[in-house]
Amino acid sequence: MTRTSGAATLLDELVPLGLEGSYQTLTRQIRDRGLRPACTACAYVTKRPNAIIEYPPGEETQFDWVGLPDAPADWAFPTKRAYVFVGSLAHSGVWRAVISPPRGHSG
Repeated sequence: MTRTSGAATLLDELVPLGLEGSYQTLTRQIRDRGLRPACTACAYVTKRPNAIIEYPPGEETQFDWVGLPDAPADWAFPTKRAYVFVGSLAHSGVWRAVISPPRGHSG
C-alpha cells in the first residue's frame, strides 16, 4: 500500500475518533470530494505532450519497487530499512504490493 504523508497523518488522527474505514477508502473519499490539494510541482506534467497507450486486459503489467530507509517501528522488521514491490495492471489500474525486510533478514 502506498501511503502519502498527508492522508496517512489524517488517517492516524481520525482512527482514534472512530473512523473505521481503510486508508484506501479515506483517499478515495478525499478524491471524490475534490479535497486533495493541488500539487504545484506536478502541474507542468499536464501541459506537456503525453502518449496514451491503450492495452487490452491482461496485456501489460508495470512493476516498481522502492527502498524505504526508515520503515515504521510497528512493522517489527530487524532493521529500519524495508522494500515495497508493486505490480499494477495497465488496463484496470488494479495493483498489489508486497512489503519486505531487507534481503537476508526475516520479519
